[in-house]
Amino acid sequence: MIIIILVLHTGCIEVITPPPTGAGTSYFEAYYRNPNGVTLSFEVANKYYILFFNDSSICKNFVLDEDKQNITCNDSGVYQIVVNAVGSGENNHEYVLVIFINGVGNQISATRRKMSAGGDIVTMNSHLLVNLSSSDKITVRIKDLGKTGDGVYYKSNINIVKVGDN
Repeated sequence: MIIIILVLHTGCIEVITPPPTGAGTSYFEAYYRNPNGVTLSFEVANKYYILFFNDSSICKNFVLDEDKQNITCNDSGVYQIVVNAVGSGENNHEYVLVIFINGVGNQISATRRKMSAGGDIVTMNSHLLVNLSSSDKITVRIKDLGKTGDGVYYKSNINIVKVGDN
C-alpha cells in the first residue's frame, strides 16, 4: 500500500491513502417494489424462500438472472453486500432474512424479526463482507421460523460493492 504524506503550507500534515486495489470496479443494485404487496406463502416451516427482484438498475460485472432471483458475480474479490426488505406477516411469527452464496446461507448475515401484531409493516436489514469468486450466485432468502402462514412482500433492495481483491 502506498501512503502519501503531505506537509501543507499551513503546517498541517495530511495522510492520503488510495483505495484498495479493485475497490469500486464492480457493483450491483437490484430492487423490488410493489406498493400493494404480493403474498408470500410459507407452506413449510423453517424452509427458506427466495426473494425476487423487479430489475437491476446499476450493474457492472454482475448479472440478475432471468428468474429475477439469482445474482451472478463475474469478478472475484471482496464485496460488501447490503440488503433491505419490507414486509408484513402473521401475529407472533418470527421471520429470518439471510444472504445465501451458492445455495448456502451465511448465518453472519441472518436477521430476525418477530411480528408483534399481524399486519405490521416492518423493515429487515442484512449486511455482509464476503469473498466472492467469479460465477458465484447470490440470493436473498426468508423463512417463517417454526411456523407456516402467509406474509406480504412490499419492497427490497440489494447493493453489492467490491471493496478489494481477495
